Amino acid sequence: MPDQFKIFDEVESFSRTERIATQIKKCLARELTDFFRSFGGGMITITDVVLSSDRKHAKVYLSFYGTKRDSDTIINAINDNAYRFQSLLSSSLKLKRTPVLEFFKKASF
Repeated sequence: MPDQFKIFDEVESFSRTERIATQIKKCLARELTDFFRSFGGGMITITDVVLSSDRKHAKVYLSFYGTKRDSDTIINAINDNAYRFQSLLSSSLKLKRTPVLEFFKKASF
């Protein structure tokens, strides 16, 4: 196959679920960073977004660096405000149903 069609093969290899997960990551990045500042600084990273097969639920895995508070406390606060992040996704993404968000701490090695 000519090289000019190789690009299309790579684009088609991503499933719709993976594309939606990437968009969720992008939309949540700034909002979570702003929310995280209220905990006294540090850095937050969205390490992974895992969507269920029906795309109704999304597990968002986060990692923290340089924070003064316990990561479990931060995760609980973020989960308490999950409705806020879900409404942001609802207005940003053009989906039939916005996935219900659940946040988790990324397991350390």
